[in-house]
Amino acid sequence: MLHLTLAGLSDDKQRLLLVSDSGERFSLDVDTKLRAAVRGDRSHIGQLEIQMESTLRPRDIQARIRAGETAEAVAQAAQTSVDKIAPS
Repeated sequence: MLHLTLAGLSDDKQRLLLVSDSGERFSLDVDTKLRAAVRGDRSHIGQLEIQMESTLRPRDIQARIRAGETAEAVAQAAQTSVDKIAPS
């Protein structure tokens, strides 16, 4: 795993500037998920992922799969990819 260190904040204050041990530079968007992670708000991070990745709740996706719908049909209904519905 790559180790990164905080080097600063972008001029527009929308991204963290990070640097690896080898000097490679990276940036990370400062968004709601990052703020929730920094606060340690795990439940909020999960809710954001669900809202952003699918129009269906995980419970609804599971119910449809158990009822016999294909992963492709559920993914289309959820407006997401099959990988998000049935990860390998």
